[in-house]
Amino acid sequence: MFHTILNGDIFRLPSQQVYRHAVVRNRTLDTSPHNHEFYEIVLLVSGNVRHILNESNHPLNIGDIVFITPSDIHLFPPNSRVSELLSFQVHAKEMERFFEAYGTRDMLTAADRTPFLHLEPGEVRSLVETYSRIVVLDDADHLRQYRILLGKIMQCYLTHENQGNSPIWLRMAVDQMGILQNAAEGVPAFLRLSNLSHAQLCRLMKKHYGMTPQQYIKNLRLNLAYEMIESTSLDFLTISMEIGYNSFSHFCTSFKEKYDISPSELRRQANLRFFPGASDTTDET
Repeated sequence: MFHTILNGDIFRLPSQQVYRHAVVRNRTLDTSPHNHEFYEIVLLVSGNVRHILNESNHPLNIGDIVFITPSDIHLFPPNSRVSELLSFQVHAKEMERFFEAYGTRDMLTAADRTPFLHLEPGEVRSLVETYSRIVVLDDADHLRQYRILLGKIMQCYLTHENQGNSPIWLRMAVDQMGILQNAAEGVPAFLRLSNLSHAQLCRLMKKHYGMTPQQYIKNLRLNLAYEMIESTSLDFLTISMEIGYNSFSHFCTSFKEKYDISPSELRRQANLRFFPGASDTTDET
């Protein structure tokens, strides 16, 4: 999905074995049930795969992130293969510090927790770009950058967890807004699906999603455009009209502001092969 080249060199800080990462590219994954002494956060950057966590089977798609605790047993079924997967491993004591700082201990360690989180394209891009900076820095800067990356992951979790606490009927309306036809229609569709007044919808969206219905719809439309640019050959004008933009120039400006990349550059990158000639890498800190 993203084409940031991740350096394959190995870096180590012998006195601070706190973080470790592994980038898995175009190969079969570990099919043996196992657990770790550390916490592991898995982010699927491209492709799709099945993952079994504590005997529960889940399909993973682009943008899915998985939190794996030391007590979890997990594996990838035979023949599981991904184009790009980032595994971010954190020493248990270090993760405990972040639980305290972000107040997320119960969210990530409760028996009934939801281990999966689906990130928007912009969120995935931000995490991948943060990770990419780690492998080109001097050793002394690695620990700080790893902590910045973990902080971003925790912030993503808190944002989506708050949304998950919204009323189920509102979440159902939000899910229905993900359909292209509804997203293109915009606020009228949102009001019809939620059966709320505009004032009520604004209040609840602000409370649970931190944005107005108009802001949510704009964000949703641009996410849909991102996926269409990457996965289809539709021209940009057609895409902008299908997602509900009346002004093509406004669409291009909004897209560049959100993703810091133009539609044409994203399409160019999407037409390239993923990480040509790259090999599997592991990095320890």
